[in-house]
Amino acid sequence: MTVLPTVVGFSDFLPIMMLAGSLLVFMALVLVGMGSENRSAYFQRWAAAILVTVGITAASGFWIRKLHTQSLHFQNLTNARHQIQAIRLAATEHMIESGDWPAGENREIIDTLLNGSDKERELLGRFKLKFAPDGSALDPWDRPYLFVVDPESGLTVQSFGPDGIKDTEDDLR
Repeated sequence: MTVLPTVVGFSDFLPIMMLAGSLLVFMALVLVGMGSENRSAYFQRWAAAILVTVGITAASGFWIRKLHTQSLHFQNLTNARHQIQAIRLAATEHMIESGDWPAGENREIIDTLLNGSDKERELLGRFKLKFAPDGSALDPWDRPYLFVVDPESGLTVQSFGPDGIKDTEDDLR
């Protein structure tokens, strides 16, 4: 698997800054009420501080989840593109060595490439393909890749993308 460089920006630290800010608000509200002789006002400030802290912490959690989901989506798209390219390169290598494109469905083509030359196995192994129990190569969303062999244009590899529906915008080739 290829590791892409990570760009750290202001938004990556926002949840941590929000949490630190909420803790400062909490401490300030509690400390302001400590000298108060009116215990009712003290406990109201304390309760308000807890509510503010919980609210800001919850908002931070939603923000972190959103960033993680976006990162995972980007990673899956990148992995699928790399896997498709690796399969196509291995098939091209097979064509150069044997004079024929690998034939059959997903499982047969993958078997042919895995049992081919060292270069073909290396290309397929580089991006850690996942396999179904029947031996078919799976995309990052755990759906089989679609393979179309055309004697003239070669092997086309397609993933139906995150939505899993054929011929939509998010399909990858």
